[in-house]
Amino acid sequence: MQPDQIRPLNDQLLVKRLETVTRTEGGLFLPENRIAKNIECEVLASGPGARNKSGQFTPNAAQAGDIVIVRTWSGTLLDEVRYPEVSFIKNEVIEALVTKQ
Repeated sequence: MQPDQIRPLNDQLLVKRLETVTRTEGGLFLPENRIAKNIECEVLASGPGARNKSGQFTPNAAQAGDIVIVRTWSGTLLDEVRYPEVSFIKNEVIEALVTKQ
């Protein structure tokens, strides 16, 4: 089964973590405490959304193809061998959408 065959439900998103910048443009390695704590992810698939406390339907903030910034330890990792760097996250852990230039 491939990640494109997985369809998230409700307010879940299937994301692939993008590479974290660990070097400067000049080639210097960044110390552990200077590496970004939030992680950029590409959304592979998005569920339709979920109902809020008042019962109104709220769609997910991101759709497939969007780049999002999420908290470091958020999400549920899938099998590392079959799906490296792919995990499920909830819509509420998205910190920001990255705009394409």
